[in-house]
Order: sequence, then structure tokens, then C-alpha cells
Amino acid sequence: ARGWLRPANAPPCAGLRSRFVGRYVTLPSRERVWTVSLCPEQGEGRTPLVLVHGFGGGVGLWVLNLDRLGARRPLHAFDLLGFGRSSRPPFPPDAQGAEEEFVRSIEDWRRQLGIGHMILLGHSLGGFLAASYSLAHPERGEAPHPGGPLGLPRAPHRPQPDPGPPNLGQGHGCCPGALQPPGCAESRWALGPRPRPALPAGLQAEIRRVL
Repeated sequence: ARGWLRPANAPPCAGLRSRFVGRYVTLPSRERVWTVSLCPEQGEGRTPLVLVHGFGGGVGLWVLNLDRLGARRPLHAFDLLGFGRSSRPPFPPDAQGAEEEFVRSIEDWRRQLGIGHMILLGHSLGGFLAASYSLAHPERGEAPHPGGPLGLPRAPHRPQPDPGPPNLGQGHGCCPGALQPPGCAESRWALGPRPRPALPAGLQAEIRRVL
């Protein structure tokens, strides 16, 4: 059984091509945040990119992206408190208090590493916390780049003109009107893989500029 578990216990970053450093960063509250940094000397003088994982995730969430994302600038990824290899302190029972505790821990982590300015890239819960941190500390980072941020409200509803009855001869399928867009996307992908559309040229240029 131990032999079977050994691969699962291997460090998730063991397959990286880039040189990396993994260590604990101790906060003033004595909590410890597991942090992985790629090529600290690479891209010297450029703003570091900091990755914030989502709910139930950790540094391992980014392992297939770390080499590429850290190719041109310093990169740091860490386990949020309560996740991965970081400390598991008690959190306030209310949502606002828990959010403030996460934001406080990110700011303490930044200070301990001596990072003056950073780019935050977050996924899901991490996207929400990246936005929340940037609102609390706008002087510390560029505009956050949330990916599927959890908890952010939808854009205000804008009434659309009635398109009339659907032309079933042109459609590829039918989704019930009660489904939200993500549900429709899931139902389409369930029918089989389809080519992934290319990113708009403007978005590609913005990603190249930031990374």
C-alpha cells in the first residue's frame, strides 16, 4: 500500500523544467504559508506574478502552467490558509470576516517576501480574493486577472428583444431556457469534443503584454 501511495505523496512541482524553490513563509501571526517560487532571478526588475488558487485547490493546480507563466518574470504560487500544505487556523464564522482574514494573510505574506508590487492571477475563489485584495490594497498591484471568479455578481440584466421562434434547421442542439450559460456549455461538451475557438486578437495581445 505504501508503494501505491508514494506517487501521490510526490511533490506536485517535481516535473517542472524551471528551477524552483519551495518553502514555508511564516506570517506575524505564526501561521505558515507554503510557497513555490520559480527562478527568482529570472525577469529581474519585472513585476512578479502571484497565483492564487481556487476552493479545494493548492499550488498543484498550476503545475502544468508554471513553466510558461514564469518564463519572463518572477513567479510565486502559494497555498491559501486552510488549503494544501499551509496552516489551518480557525476562521471567523461570517463570510465578511473570513474574506478579511484571507486578505490579511495575503498582505502579510507579501510583506514577509518583500514584494513591493505584484500582478495577481486568481482562479475561482482565488479570483474573488485577488479582486478583494486589490480593492483593499490598490497601491500594491496591477488590476487583478480573475479566472472564473467565485462570488462576484453577474452583470445587471439587460432586457433583450424577442428573437422570435427559433430556427431549428440552423441550430446544433436545444437547451432549456431555464439553464444558465455554463449549463448550456456543459450540455454541448457532453455531446463530444468540439474545436476550441481562438482567443480574440486583442485578448491575446493583452496576455502577451502582462506575461
